[in-house]
Amino acid sequence: TWLGGDEYDFGEVEQWATTILQANPDAKLILRVALGLPPFWLADHPDSRVRVRTMDGRELVWNETDSPVATLTSAAWREQQAAALRALIRYVASRPWASHVVGLNLGGGMTEEWFAWASCDNIVTPVQYFSDYSPANQQAFREWCRARGYPYDEIPSPEARIRPNHDLFPDDESGRWAAAYNLFINETTAETLKYFASVVKDETEHKSLVGAFFGYVVLLTGEARQSDAGQFELRAVLESEDIDFLSGVPLFAFRHLTDIGYAGQPTAVESVLAHGKQYVDDNDLFSWLHDKHWHTLYDERDPRGAAIKMHRRWAASEAVRGNSYEWFSLSPKWHHDGALMAEYGLEARVLADSPALDRSPVEEIAFVVDDHSFAWLTPESQAHYANQLLLGALARTGAPLGVWLLSDLDRLPERIKFVAVVNASAPRAGAP
Repeated sequence: TWLGGDEYDFGEVEQWATTILQANPDAKLILRVALGLPPFWLADHPDSRVRVRTMDGRELVWNETDSPVATLTSAAWREQQAAALRALIRYVASRPWASHVVGLNLGGGMTEEWFAWASCDNIVTPVQYFSDYSPANQQAFREWCRARGYPYDEIPSPEARIRPNHDLFPDDESGRWAAAYNLFINETTAETLKYFASVVKDETEHKSLVGAFFGYVVLLTGEARQSDAGQFELRAVLESEDIDFLSGVPLFAFRHLTDIGYAGQPTAVESVLAHGKQYVDDNDLFSWLHDKHWHTLYDERDPRGAAIKMHRRWAASEAVRGNSYEWFSLSPKWHHDGALMAEYGLEARVLADSPALDRSPVEEIAFVVDDHSFAWLTPESQAHYANQLLLGALARTGAPLGVWLLSDLDRLPERIKFVAVVNASAPRAGAP
């Protein structure tokens, strides 16, 4: 939307808002905003461009879908990005439909889910890229270490960060260095998200809801991203008064009609709720019409019927649990089918009626995850893949279960009958 200087083009925002309100004049809107600056700004700020290193010693300027990106710790990027965000909010406030806008969902990083840049390309081991070695991020890491009394003056090398045949970084100089950088990624990502949430609250005089996709402490386990995705400082985000809701997608491990038969989320939903936040489930389940990445054909004998059953399971789960719910990308390439759209209409009516029902929590099993321990996991670690496997096994018992952070043990309700602490290899000092 930013054209440079004081020029902006908010035509697409206008088009979406007026189109929606023509279809439903009573609609309330939450704008999903992707925080990113145009290439011309990054061309003028080369020190802020994300850089990655490879195991063979190369350093590359990172592009995401052929576009340059800025490191989240760049002070220059944050300043300009905040100005663009404020300009958007002021534009919305000037429109006749402004009263319909009730919130912003802030996206950042890869996939707009606040994943660190380049981390999604490391899902399959061995790791190919290590980020972020940009001058801006190097300076931020030095200042972060200095404030904590750590002796490190640069981001650890790829050799220090991979540690083959180790589930956890060993307590040696190289291991502590790598774990420190992983913690830095987590803390600064959370701090950046909180900063932009505060910008929205300030510009709207605290009248706008603010949310984000963040805190995937269950989904990002047993894969290379677990060490450097920047998702594992959930507690700090939950403690922010400027964050009202967090979003996530259905847990990939449980996208089966058979086998587990349980609808799970990627984060510690019960901790989100315990901190007075709302959780919004973003249903990105794929139908037989979408045969690209992450495609799942739930039943080859009846693709349409199986997809409808899968969507119905998720809708029922959210209606019972009281989570908010949305459908991701209702585009023709995924959902152009009359029966599927009729099903969405039915589910929407059920969800609209569900708040009138008694949806008091009934969890009896507490599945407890320590987000801090992930800083000590190596990219090749499979030590905590048990997070998803054990969650599925407990779900098969038929007892209702919820997911909490280890730091919220004191918030567990009295109705809990069984507690499973599934990872606490490197908890914070003084943690419960």
